[in-house]
Amino acid sequence: MGSCWHNAPSLPLGHANCRSIGIEAENDGKASWPKAQLDAYKRQL
Repeated sequence: MGSCWHNAPSLPLGHANCRSIGIEAENDGKASWPKAQLDAYKRQL
């Protein structure tokens, strides 16, 4: 396990990477997310 180092603002401001998790998914940016995938994300969190 290591730090996430995401390239986006986070709250609280400062160095939140050490307290963040990264969940990655693939999408072409055009298609809608399938309902099953959105439901799976909700269950993970």
